[in-house]
Amino acid sequence: MSVSVAAAVLAGGLTVALAPSASAAGAVYTGTSSKGGYGIAEISATRYFYACDLGSADGLRVVAHLWPDGHSYQWVQDANGSNGSCGSGIQLSLPIGTGYTLRVCLRDGADGIDQLCRQERGTILT
Repeated sequence: MSVSVAAAVLAGGLTVALAPSASAAGAVYTGTSSKGGYGIAEISATRYFYACDLGSADGLRVVAHLWPDGHSYQWVQDANGSNGSCGSGIQLSLPIGTGYTLRVCLRDGADGIDQLCRQERGTILT
């Protein structure tokens, strides 16, 4: 897991949040809830796909959806709240050059509606 991204976000505020489009080490951020919570999803340079619930406690979870071109849909979430850690992720076995769409959202409960979503296209580069 890319603990360095989560640590940088916690230590550096929104500096990392201004990262460009998603890539093998790119992150996508949700919008910010009215209580100050937000989420991040990333496919790390080691192709580990995970989501983190960050910011102020807001009662919402973070859910990330991944649609890799020519491969099966995957999703991950962090439902443990804004506790400085990330949810369980998954190791991807996507080949270099695979394009994908990554969408990350906040959600109220397991069956809630996705909200404050952001979505980006990226490519597995490493």
